[in-house]
Amino acid sequence: MSRRRLSALGLFLLALGCASSKPAQPPASAVPAPPPDAWRNTQPPSLAAVPPFRAPVPAQRSLPNRLGVLLRENHAVPVVVVELAIRTGVDGDPPDKAGLADFVAAVLDEGTKSRTNQQLAEQLENLAANLSVSPGLDGFRLHLNCLTDTLEPALDLLADVALNPAFRPADVERVRGITLTGLQQRRGNPGALASDEVARLLYGPKHPWGQPAGGTVESVRSIRRQDLVRFHDTYFRPNNALLSVSGDFEPEKMLALLAERFGAWRPKAVPPSRLPPFPKDGPRTVISIDMSDGTQSQLALATRTISATHSEALALSTANVALGGLFTSRLNHQLREVRGWTYGMFSSVGFNKRTGVFQVRGSVVAQHTVDSLKDVEAVLKDYATGDITEDELQHAKEGILQSLPQALETNDAVASTFVTLTNLGRPLDWYATLPARLGALGRDEVARASRAYLDPAKLPVVVVGPKKNQEGLAELQLGPVIDRTAEAKGLAARPAPPSVPSAR
Repeated sequence: MSRRRLSALGLFLLALGCASSKPAQPPASAVPAPPPDAWRNTQPPSLAAVPPFRAPVPAQRSLPNRLGVLLRENHAVPVVVVELAIRTGVDGDPPDKAGLADFVAAVLDEGTKSRTNQQLAEQLENLAANLSVSPGLDGFRLHLNCLTDTLEPALDLLADVALNPAFRPADVERVRGITLTGLQQRRGNPGALASDEVARLLYGPKHPWGQPAGGTVESVRSIRRQDLVRFHDTYFRPNNALLSVSGDFEPEKMLALLAERFGAWRPKAVPPSRLPPFPKDGPRTVISIDMSDGTQSQLALATRTISATHSEALALSTANVALGGLFTSRLNHQLREVRGWTYGMFSSVGFNKRTGVFQVRGSVVAQHTVDSLKDVEAVLKDYATGDITEDELQHAKEGILQSLPQALETNDAVASTFVTLTNLGRPLDWYATLPARLGALGRDEVARASRAYLDPAKLPVVVVGPKKNQEGLAELQLGPVIDRTAEAKGLAARPAPPSVPSAR
């Protein structure tokens, strides 16, 4: 055997010996390990002074065709966001065409008169751009996010989708099938069923907002291609729209680019809204929906309140934060931390262009359904007396203000926020002036709003969960218990709309 082979064999045996030998143990530390809970007694270092956050305020411009434009420059990153908002959404659905606006939104970006859906998708991908279409109760949003370098071709795609949708029959039928499948799936979703029942109670069964989200199986089957075209032609008009832009651009150049693509968009009178009135307040009811195979129950309590421009809107929003808007708020503390019956029980105050909504929502362990609702009722009754402490008020104010930097961190959020403020009728500097207005807000004003708008006696109740765990609902004496399982799941008989060709 050669010396080279012996040498190689020796190295192999040496390596094998090293690998198989027990590794040396490090010397035992002379410092004893701290108790497992010692960290609980430590205090984090004090934070340095946080600079004040200055919320952005856009410049307002318009194109000759009455298309409003909001511009906010932000050169921090080479990204531009353009949001085109249409001021009619689900509220434009005809009485017998529930889900039409959602259907339009789903097909809108499925191809234009000059681009198929595949071509559109490929061109967006090549530009590293994202384009989405979202329907809402009172409007549509076409949202474009792109790089500064690809702004011009990306704007071409946004304008083409908004102004020249093809509504090809094959695309319409494919989207119809997807929509119908989604509606079937919603029937097994406790949260979706609860949301649909809340909408019916808030807005009424004859109002477009009171219909099941996305419509019903029957209404979606009845929608024709002609309905989509008519909706688009009626409401997608520059005098019924707004462009909101945030990002890395020069204002005058941006206006010129927008004018090139949207300047020829012709205005047209939009028909006045003829929506049915919201239902009047009546006796409180408890709606019960059976989900026999569930391990949790969805609880929802909701009522209409005041508009976003009401003088007490800020006081009401602040009152809500202390009640159920934060993880440490009263509702979540009682139901999660004290009882351990939920992962989260929260309340919210939201606004649309016609009203405001106060809502309590959460999912609880099914066997504690009745007891959880009893606790929610007790917390609401106590809080509705105006019983908010100065510490709770200060914590609520800090929670609102400290959420602003994150809420307005991105160009996407900023562009969308400007649209929301416009839709609600609020001034565009609403967030910029919020710190001063919050600072001037006193405990008496918040307590008064709590007493006026958070009385649980005004809140209908929706419970979705196993029927066997709802047997004690009547004993709470919150109102008559009404079983709407069949109606909520689409099992009750409905009048069938006339049969029509699906895509014509």
